[in-house]
Amino acid sequence: MYSLFVDSFDTHITSDGRVNTKGKYPFSLTSKITNKQYGEEVVYMTLRGELKDIVWVSVQGQGIADFMLSGNISHLLSNPSFNTELTVNKLNNKALQLPDDVELTFDSSLIGTLDNYHLVTKAKTYSNAIGDVPVEVTVQGSLSALDTMKVVARVNNKPITLTGKAKWQPDLDYQLSVVSDSMPPFRQFPGITKLDVNVVGNDKTYQAKGDISIYSNDGSIPASDMVLDIIGTPTKLLLISRQR
Repeated sequence: MYSLFVDSFDTHITSDGRVNTKGKYPFSLTSKITNKQYGEEVVYMTLRGELKDIVWVSVQGQGIADFMLSGNISHLLSNPSFNTELTVNKLNNKALQLPDDVELTFDSSLIGTLDNYHLVTKAKTYSNAIGDVPVEVTVQGSLSALDTMKVVARVNNKPITLTGKAKWQPDLDYQLSVVSDSMPPFRQFPGITKLDVNVVGNDKTYQAKGDISIYSNDGSIPASDMVLDIIGTPTKLLLISRQR
Protein backbone atom coordinates (compact mmCIF):
# COMPACT_ATOMS: atom_id res chain seq x y z
CA MET A 1 0.00 0.00 0.00
CA TYR A 2 1.28 3.43 -0.87
CA SER A 3 0.00 7.01 -0.91
CA LEU A 4 1.16 10.10 -2.79
CA PHE A 5 0.39 13.74 -2.04
CA VAL A 6 1.55 16.63 -4.22
CA ASP A 7 0.81 20.30 -3.59
CA SER A 8 1.89 23.19 -5.77
CA PHE A 9 0.62 26.68 -6.45
CA ASP A 10 -2.08 25.51 -8.91
CA THR A 11 -2.18 21.72 -8.56
CA HIS A 12 -3.11 19.28 -5.82
CA ILE A 13 -2.73 15.51 -6.31
CA THR A 14 -3.76 12.69 -4.00
CA SER A 15 -3.22 9.03 -4.88
CA ASP A 16 -3.72 5.76 -3.05
CA GLY A 17 -2.79 2.34 -4.38
CA ARG A 18 -1.58 -1.14 -3.69
CA VAL A 19 0.32 -3.74 -5.73
CA ASN A 20 1.22 -7.37 -5.11
CA THR A 21 4.47 -8.42 -6.81
CA LYS A 22 3.44 -12.08 -6.88
CA GLY A 23 1.42 -13.96 -9.48
CA LYS A 24 -0.12 -11.68 -12.09
CA TYR A 25 0.68 -8.53 -10.11
CA PRO A 26 -2.78 -7.56 -8.89
CA PHE A 27 -3.01 -3.85 -8.13
CA SER A 28 -5.33 -0.88 -7.69
CA LEU A 29 -4.81 2.87 -7.91
CA THR A 30 -7.14 5.80 -7.29
CA SER A 31 -6.13 9.42 -7.89
CA LYS A 32 -7.66 12.86 -7.70
CA ILE A 33 -6.01 15.78 -9.49
CA THR A 34 -7.20 19.33 -8.90
CA ASN A 35 -5.87 22.23 -10.94
CA LYS A 36 -6.93 25.87 -10.60
CA GLN A 37 -4.98 27.38 -13.49
CA TYR A 38 -8.12 27.49 -15.66
CA GLY A 39 -10.68 27.61 -12.89
CA GLU A 40 -11.59 24.48 -10.98
CA GLU A 41 -10.40 21.46 -12.95
CA VAL A 42 -10.78 18.04 -11.37
CA VAL A 43 -9.73 14.63 -12.72
CA TYR A 44 -10.65 11.36 -10.99
CA MET A 45 -8.75 8.23 -12.09
CA THR A 46 -9.21 4.60 -11.11
CA LEU A 47 -7.02 1.71 -12.29
CA ARG A 48 -7.56 -1.84 -11.12
CA GLY A 49 -6.72 -5.34 -12.28
CA GLU A 50 -3.60 -7.41 -12.88
CA LEU A 51 -0.54 -5.93 -14.59
CA LYS A 52 0.20 -9.24 -16.34
CA ASP A 53 -3.41 -9.70 -17.50
CA ILE A 54 -6.09 -6.98 -17.73
CA VAL A 55 -6.12 -3.47 -16.26
CA TRP A 56 -9.47 -1.68 -16.10
CA VAL A 57 -9.32 2.08 -16.58
CA SER A 58 -11.77 4.81 -15.58
CA VAL A 59 -10.90 8.51 -15.85
CA GLN A 60 -13.45 11.29 -15.38
CA GLY A 61 -12.68 14.97 -15.65
CA GLN A 62 -14.20 18.41 -15.65
CA GLY A 63 -12.66 21.80 -16.17
CA ILE A 64 -10.95 22.40 -19.51
CA ALA A 65 -13.27 19.66 -20.78
CA ASP A 66 -15.95 17.46 -19.27
CA PHE A 67 -14.95 13.94 -20.31
CA MET A 68 -15.04 10.25 -19.47
CA LEU A 69 -12.44 7.65 -20.47
CA SER A 70 -13.18 4.00 -19.79
CA GLY A 71 -12.06 0.58 -20.96
CA ASN A 72 -9.25 -1.89 -20.42
CA ILE A 73 -5.64 -2.59 -21.32
CA SER A 74 -4.45 -6.19 -21.66
CA HIS A 75 -0.87 -7.44 -21.11
CA LEU A 76 0.41 -4.02 -20.07
CA LEU A 77 3.90 -5.30 -19.23
CA SER A 78 4.51 -7.25 -22.45
CA ASN A 79 2.42 -6.45 -25.56
CA PRO A 80 -0.31 -3.98 -24.58
CA SER A 81 -3.67 -4.09 -26.33
CA PHE A 82 -6.40 -1.50 -25.84
CA ASN A 83 -10.17 -1.42 -25.79
CA THR A 84 -11.14 2.06 -24.66
CA GLU A 85 -13.81 4.71 -25.20
CA LEU A 86 -13.52 8.46 -24.69
CA THR A 87 -16.52 10.79 -24.47
CA VAL A 88 -16.18 14.59 -24.36
CA ASN A 89 -19.42 16.37 -23.46
CA LYS A 90 -18.30 19.98 -23.07
CA LEU A 91 -15.31 22.26 -23.66
CA ASN A 92 -14.20 25.23 -21.58
CA ASN A 93 -14.09 27.77 -24.41
CA LYS A 94 -12.49 30.48 -22.28
CA ALA A 95 -9.61 28.26 -21.16
CA LEU A 96 -9.06 26.99 -24.72
CA GLN A 97 -9.41 30.52 -26.17
CA LEU A 98 -12.30 29.50 -28.41
CA PRO A 99 -15.19 31.80 -29.42
CA ASP A 100 -18.19 31.58 -27.10
CA ASP A 101 -20.46 30.19 -29.84
CA VAL A 102 -18.22 27.19 -30.65
CA GLU A 103 -19.46 23.79 -29.43
CA LEU A 104 -17.73 20.43 -29.76
CA THR A 105 -18.70 17.03 -28.40
CA PHE A 106 -17.40 13.64 -29.51
CA ASP A 107 -17.18 9.93 -28.83
CA SER A 108 -14.00 8.05 -29.68
CA SER A 109 -13.09 4.36 -29.49
CA LEU A 110 -9.61 2.82 -29.69
CA ILE A 111 -9.15 -0.93 -30.20
CA GLY A 112 -5.96 -2.87 -30.92
CA THR A 113 -2.26 -2.76 -30.15
CA LEU A 114 0.48 -0.18 -30.66
CA ASP A 115 1.41 -2.00 -33.89
CA ASN A 116 -2.15 -2.37 -35.17
CA TYR A 117 -4.90 -0.11 -33.85
CA HIS A 118 -8.31 1.02 -35.07
CA LEU A 119 -9.61 4.45 -34.05
CA VAL A 120 -13.12 5.77 -34.70
CA THR A 121 -14.25 9.25 -33.63
CA LYS A 122 -17.71 10.75 -34.16
CA ALA A 123 -17.95 14.46 -33.40
CA LYS A 124 -20.63 17.13 -33.42
CA THR A 125 -19.46 20.68 -34.02
CA TYR A 126 -21.37 23.94 -34.07
CA SER A 127 -20.68 27.64 -34.48
CA ASN A 128 -22.75 30.59 -35.65
CA ALA A 129 -20.55 30.85 -38.75
CA ILE A 130 -20.90 27.27 -40.02
CA GLY A 131 -23.89 25.81 -38.16
CA ASP A 132 -23.94 22.10 -37.33
CA VAL A 133 -21.12 20.11 -38.95
CA PRO A 134 -20.93 16.42 -37.94
CA VAL A 135 -17.48 14.89 -38.44
CA GLU A 136 -16.49 11.21 -38.49
CA VAL A 137 -12.84 10.07 -38.38
CA THR A 138 -11.66 6.50 -39.01
CA VAL A 139 -7.99 5.52 -38.73
CA GLN A 140 -6.16 2.20 -39.00
CA GLY A 141 -2.50 2.43 -38.10
CA SER A 142 0.56 1.77 -35.97
CA LEU A 143 3.35 3.75 -34.29
CA SER A 144 5.11 4.07 -37.66
CA ALA A 145 2.23 4.61 -40.10
CA LEU A 146 -1.38 5.44 -40.78
CA ASP A 147 -2.41 2.60 -43.08
CA THR A 148 -5.78 4.16 -43.84
CA MET A 149 -7.43 7.41 -42.81
CA LYS A 150 -10.87 8.77 -43.64
CA VAL A 151 -12.44 12.01 -42.43
CA VAL A 152 -15.97 12.97 -43.46
CA ALA A 153 -17.39 16.39 -42.58
CA ARG A 154 -21.02 17.07 -43.51
CA VAL A 155 -21.78 20.69 -44.35
CA ASN A 156 -25.52 21.27 -44.78
CA ASN A 157 -25.81 17.44 -45.02
CA LYS A 158 -23.35 17.34 -47.94
CA PRO A 159 -20.10 15.37 -47.38
CA ILE A 160 -16.56 16.69 -47.77
CA THR A 161 -14.26 13.66 -47.60
CA LEU A 162 -10.55 13.43 -46.83
CA THR A 163 -8.85 10.05 -47.34
CA GLY A 164 -5.24 9.05 -47.27
CA LYS A 165 -2.36 7.16 -45.76
CA ALA A 166 1.06 8.06 -44.39
CA LYS A 167 4.21 6.59 -42.91
CA TRP A 168 7.06 8.28 -41.05
CA GLN A 169 9.46 5.40 -40.54
CA PRO A 170 12.05 4.99 -41.92
CA ASP A 171 11.15 8.06 -44.07
CA LEU A 172 8.11 10.29 -44.44
CA ASP A 173 5.73 9.37 -47.27
CA TYR A 174 2.06 10.33 -47.64
CA GLN A 175 -0.95 10.42 -49.96
CA LEU A 176 -4.08 12.52 -49.41
CA SER A 177 -7.26 13.11 -51.36
CA VAL A 178 -10.05 15.66 -50.77
CA VAL A 179 -13.34 15.35 -52.65
CA SER A 180 -16.78 16.87 -52.31
CA ASP A 181 -20.18 16.56 -53.88
CA SER A 182 -21.71 19.60 -55.50
CA MET A 183 -23.28 21.79 -52.81
CA PRO A 184 -24.94 25.22 -52.74
CA PRO A 185 -23.54 28.11 -50.64
CA PHE A 186 -24.29 27.69 -46.95
CA ARG A 187 -23.67 30.35 -44.30
CA GLN A 188 -19.97 31.23 -44.68
CA PHE A 189 -19.20 28.25 -46.91
CA PRO A 190 -18.96 28.97 -50.64
CA GLY A 191 -20.92 26.89 -53.10
CA ILE A 192 -18.97 24.01 -54.61
CA THR A 193 -19.50 22.64 -58.10
CA LYS A 194 -16.32 20.54 -58.02
CA LEU A 195 -13.66 19.71 -55.44
CA ASP A 196 -11.18 16.95 -56.24
CA VAL A 197 -7.60 17.43 -55.01
CA ASN A 198 -4.87 14.81 -54.59
CA VAL A 199 -1.59 15.28 -52.70
CA VAL A 200 1.45 12.99 -52.86
CA GLY A 201 4.65 13.72 -50.99
CA ASN A 202 7.61 12.65 -48.92
CA ASP A 203 10.27 14.33 -46.79
CA LYS A 204 11.86 15.91 -49.90
CA THR A 205 9.08 16.90 -52.31
CA TYR A 206 5.30 17.04 -52.66
CA GLN A 207 2.76 17.60 -55.43
CA ALA A 208 -0.90 18.59 -55.26
CA LYS A 209 -3.10 18.29 -58.34
CA GLY A 210 -6.81 18.72 -58.82
CA ASP A 211 -9.85 20.78 -59.69
CA ILE A 212 -11.64 23.39 -57.56
CA SER A 213 -14.79 25.21 -58.61
CA ILE A 214 -16.51 27.52 -56.11
CA TYR A 215 -19.04 30.37 -56.19
CA SER A 216 -21.38 32.46 -54.06
CA ASN A 217 -24.91 33.66 -54.74
CA ASP A 218 -24.29 37.22 -53.51
CA GLY A 219 -20.93 37.77 -55.20
CA SER A 220 -19.03 37.96 -51.90
CA ILE A 221 -16.75 35.22 -53.26
CA PRO A 222 -15.83 35.53 -56.96
CA ALA A 223 -16.73 32.46 -59.00
CA SER A 224 -13.56 30.45 -59.54
CA ASP A 225 -12.94 27.42 -61.74
CA MET A 226 -9.33 26.33 -61.37
CA VAL A 227 -6.98 23.53 -62.24
CA LEU A 228 -4.27 23.19 -59.58
CA ASP A 229 -0.75 21.86 -59.97
CA ILE A 230 1.41 22.63 -56.93
CA ILE A 231 4.95 21.30 -56.74
CA GLY A 232 7.17 22.03 -53.81
CA THR A 233 9.86 21.08 -51.35
CA PRO A 234 10.13 21.91 -47.64
CA THR A 235 11.93 25.15 -48.64
CA LYS A 236 10.55 26.02 -52.09
CA LEU A 237 7.09 26.28 -53.65
CA LEU A 238 6.17 26.35 -57.34
CA LEU A 239 2.48 27.08 -57.88
CA ILE A 240 0.89 26.46 -61.26
CA SER A 241 -2.81 27.19 -61.59
CA ARG A 242 -5.03 28.33 -64.39
CA GLN A 243 -8.63 29.35 -64.92
CA ARG A 244 -10.58 27.09 -67.20
